[in-house]
Amino acid sequence: MVENRDRELWSRLLVAGALHERGISSVIGSQRVLAPNLDTLPTGCVVFKGENKAMGGWMGLAKSAGHAIAVMDEEGLAIRCPAHFRKDICPGLPVDVTYVANEWQAEHAINGKWTGNPRLDLLKKPEVYGEPERGGYLLVNTNSSGANPREGSIKNYYAMCLSAGVFDDREGFIAHLEHDWACVRKIREFIAAYDGDVVIRPHPGESPDPWLNLYRDNPKVRVATRGNHIQWIRGARCVLHTGCTTALEAACLDIPSVSLLVGDHDDSVFTTNHDPFASTGDISEALHMVATAQAANVDSDGLAHRRIAEDLAPRAGARSEIELTYTAVSGVDPYFVAKAKMGLTDLRDFCGKWGLDLPLREIGDSVFQVG
Repeated sequence: MVENRDRELWSRLLVAGALHERGISSVIGSQRVLAPNLDTLPTGCVVFKGENKAMGGWMGLAKSAGHAIAVMDEEGLAIRCPAHFRKDICPGLPVDVTYVANEWQAEHAINGKWTGNPRLDLLKKPEVYGEPERGGYLLVNTNSSGANPREGSIKNYYAMCLSAGVFDDREGFIAHLEHDWACVRKIREFIAAYDGDVVIRPHPGESPDPWLNLYRDNPKVRVATRGNHIQWIRGARCVLHTGCTTALEAACLDIPSVSLLVGDHDDSVFTTNHDPFASTGDISEALHMVATAQAANVDSDGLAHRRIAEDLAPRAGARSEIELTYTAVSGVDPYFVAKAKMGLTDLRDFCGKWGLDLPLREIGDSVFQVG
């Protein structure tokens, strides 16, 4: 089940390819379309992206229909703090196995299993993301969707967080907003002091408009509104961030990164704010770090998708041709529909770039049978 095409589709296709080698068929697609079909699909294993409160209803439906429940964790890849990692977990969900990025996370997830994350497997062939337009700039990756939500107001963002069970109380949400605003101020302070070309890539959950308006008349600052983040990382000489998974991906691509710390609890959350990654709360020191930083020594063996497929294989149902009862999504916020919108061309393009020979069949709106 896919919530966000840009973040999840390709890693799911890697797993589907490894399952196909074992003679196992997969269905990949929009969770908004698949959810109402869970009680009529042939019995198998349903793979979710997380184990938060919002997944509870769908998991209950899948379990009552006889499916096994697995989770490929998408939120914890660069998380260092156990308390923050557990914040996205709703206790008591009927999860049979959760595939996580590292050993300690396996102790905290529901039936956790350390496999690694196939999102890093993709970096073994970074050319699949496309070539960067140019190089030599400082890439600033922002991560402040709370203060600057892409869709709707901060009130709507708060409602979405409540539905997912992200915050225990309103005070926790306010602290989150304050951290976001501190990050925005820190980035602005750094850019004002930096003498060089800058590309700002707002987080996909952010609106680019405030950044575009802020730097509209600054010839040294460009705000990236197209292209994927790996393309922009590949062209950068250094990545600046305030705590972000992209710094981990940069390290896997041998690109240096520097984290701007803001001095609150959330600084401790991300692995990329700590050794071996460069980080500081001082602007002068950050300027020096950007000029001299070396890439952190981080790597992945590229085999997480195969370990996940090996564990999923005995949980899978019998191979059959799948037909959906409900083939389209309706009555849902267009924002959530757009996040998972995809066509056969999207799947075929990736398979061609990666060298996967997979039978693909569209069976619903943004839903496909693979193998």
